[in-house]
Amino acid sequence: GLWADWRLDANTTCMLFDAAPDLWARGAVCPPERTLMLSTASKGMQQKLQQIPGLVPARMQVVTTVQLRSKLLRAREQTLAKITEIHMADIGLCTKGAKHLAHLLESTRELVTLNLSKNFLFDDSAEALARGLCKGRHLQDLYLRNNSIGKAGAFALAQAFAGSSAIKKVDLSGNHIDTEPDWSLNSASIQHLSLRSNRVYNTSMLLGMYNLVTLDLSSNNILNEAASELATFLCYFHALQTLDVSNNYVRNQGALAMCAALMD
Repeated sequence: GLWADWRLDANTTCMLFDAAPDLWARGAVCPPERTLMLSTASKGMQQKLQQIPGLVPARMQVVTTVQLRSKLLRAREQTLAKITEIHMADIGLCTKGAKHLAHLLESTRELVTLNLSKNFLFDDSAEALARGLCKGRHLQDLYLRNNSIGKAGAFALAQAFAGSSAIKKVDLSGNHIDTEPDWSLNSASIQHLSLRSNRVYNTSMLLGMYNLVTLDLSSNNILNEAASELATFLCYFHALQTLDVSNNYVRNQGALAMCAALMD
């Protein structure tokens, strides 16, 4: 048996065998009781087996390759739907593999954690992943650090987060994201956000993310003007516990504005 535990119901297990169909007819293979046997066969072989009464197990079904493929696809979808975590960090995943994974993600209805850090995703892969992630509404933790993702990929991911009440942690550190004033991460449910070591120079995309607990904007391109802008809505971040804006281009004016906002 190649598939030992594909249950059709409480009492019937479906097992896929690679033995030739005529072995069943000769009695060379004896299936366990209450087991539905599957084997691929041509239409001609199906007719031949049906003409040998008593030798083909009563609970065996001979199916065509197309029928079998359909059954396997349904079984795969059922398996993917139950996956809650995927950890594929630092495995050399590139655009082709990431796009295939994105297609599979459309069936992962219960996915909670996705870690694809330290791969070679780039914008094309991030956009494909975003389309796959839109199908599931249970994702809580997303790790995509060090993947050469730029503005286009980040924008697609932001659209995927939109309307999600489940997403809690997003790690996009070590990418190439520069934040334009006309787009937002658009998710009030995010509690932990890391954009460390990107090219962030505009902080208005954080407006409305009032549930943030930790925010890491270190090692970016934030100037005094952006720091002062951040200060104008920091007073609404009542849950904020950790803010890191180190290694930017913030001088006294911006630093004082943020300090004053945090003290209010």
